[in-house]
Amino acid sequence: MPSSTDSLSVEHLEFYHGDSSTVFNLLERFKPQILFAFRPELIPASVLMAFSGLRIGFSSEIFPKLINFPSKIDPEHEGKLRFFLGSSINFYDYMFHYDAASQEYNESKGVFMSGYPPYPLNDKLFDDVNVEKDIDVLFIGRISKRRYQALEKIKRRKIRLVSIDHGLFGDDIINLLRRSKVVLNIHAEKHVSFEPRVLIGAAVGACVVTEEINIPQWLPDNPFQIINIDDENWIDKIDESLIRFDHSFVERQNFRNGLRSICSANKFLEDIINKARLGDVNRFQLIA
Repeated sequence: MPSSTDSLSVEHLEFYHGDSSTVFNLLERFKPQILFAFRPELIPASVLMAFSGLRIGFSSEIFPKLINFPSKIDPEHEGKLRFFLGSSINFYDYMFHYDAASQEYNESKGVFMSGYPPYPLNDKLFDDVNVEKDIDVLFIGRISKRRYQALEKIKRRKIRLVSIDHGLFGDDIINLLRRSKVVLNIHAEKHVSFEPRVLIGAAVGACVVTEEINIPQWLPDNPFQIINIDDENWIDKIDESLIRFDHSFVERQNFRNGLRSICSANKFLEDIINKARLGDVNRFQLIA
């Protein structure tokens, strides 16, 4: 997430949400002027109620989409929205979500976000660090049955695969990303969605191989290698990306430069805070 700039002082409290009591106690004592919460549904109501400053949330969950309505919505996605609505989000002043494709569905459920801006990326991801690319393919995400079956097929090839289910965050994840030639995106269930890992992979300069995704309007280009894991030869796209890795450097670097100008977390946070102070952004509404 953001780092300090000339106009913004940022203190980081990195933690895994499964072990958060110390961080929440610090927040309650420190009482910053602005609380910006990534994964806002995980902040307890007691923390938010005791906080008198601006409360800004940014949701990175994958919410349902209305595509070819009335299409069937994956129960897993509906469950995520139910958890989101049942948590403490009604205490936030502003709430943003990264995927405008879910706006119609969200509003049909009474969820009116403050906006759907570009996904904010830690500027550290764009730093050029000389590391050995000793990981061919990196996958980060919950290992559903569908993902497990796909990853098993990769393991049968002579490909150095690293798969992270959960438990790593911050610099540990960034270091793995920097060591990877290919960042792979496979959907947990059979659906079309736009998942942040494709941007994170591109930000570190990796080749991104992904199933079909909703490309947002703010993304000027689509450099991703698209696969369909129902096709017998889908792993060939990974092989091609590994073979072309050195030759595709300029293409990947050009996309990184454009992505940084659009998705910089520092730029996003400064812009949102200024707009919130001026009252130039919509308040979050949750209508039961």
